[in-house]
Amino acid sequence: GGRVKPREYEVLKQLCQWREERIRKSNIPRRWLAEDRALVQLARTQPSKPEDLEAFHGAGLKVKGNGAASILRVVERALAVPDEELEDPPRKLEPSPRESAALTVLKCFLNFLAQENEIPLRYLVDNDTTLLLLRGEYLRHRGRLA
Repeated sequence: GGRVKPREYEVLKQLCQWREERIRKSNIPRRWLAEDRALVQLARTQPSKPEDLEAFHGAGLKVKGNGAASILRVVERALAVPDEELEDPPRKLEPSPRESAALTVLKCFLNFLAQENEIPLRYLVDNDTTLLLLRGEYLRHRGRLA
């Protein structure tokens, strides 16, 4: 558990990019290649040799052959990024007590709109976006939510 450090975040970002490239080429769901939790664990452990990946088989990571080598290359590349170029991981947005009450009302309204239009709410808005809408900060943060 806990937050990832900037170096771990860099490894995680690059592993996610690797996964996206592989699933597009293979036209398979993300979880068939690597589950999110496996990528987070890889980012934390930062494996350097094929044996380090053995613990991940059956734990949400499904790679064979050159897949292991490609994961190790991604980790190595992420570890080579200079410290001054690392980003801090984004923080989870937390509502204040006053915002929590207002969020309840806003979510009720959004649920009503979703039901009226026969659209599942999860396709319209997530919790972070709802909080940003409430705060009037949505347009400023829009690029980071994608």
